[in-house]
Amino acid sequence: MSIYAAAGLTQRMLASGHLELFCVETGRHVDCDPIATAMWIALNQHNGRLDRAAAMLAGLWCADPDNLHDEMIAWAGTLCAIGLLTDRDDVRRPRISRGGSHPWPVRPRQHRRPR
Repeated sequence: MSIYAAAGLTQRMLASGHLELFCVETGRHVDCDPIATAMWIALNQHNGRLDRAAAMLAGLWCADPDNLHDEMIAWAGTLCAIGLLTDRDDVRRPRISRGGSHPWPVRPRQHRRPR
């Protein structure tokens, strides 16, 4: 299964090691802890392919690949449920990977949060 970014999704790495995901279209905001951040990076590195990202992380973390795959599906499902990601390939949205060597912009764009 491949995962696609929702329209208007921005991402920003914080100094704490957390990743901030914000959707300008929906106003939804998620602060990912370092483990979820690693899953996000792995997903980017594998062009949205959950199976490949989970296999890579399982090898790095000496974890059971099936359990990690299940965890990643649950995590991605949560992000899909709140509208930050989608598994629908008919939408023709860009994959979450932005190309280049960084899965996020080196200098993230500033965005305004709704008050």
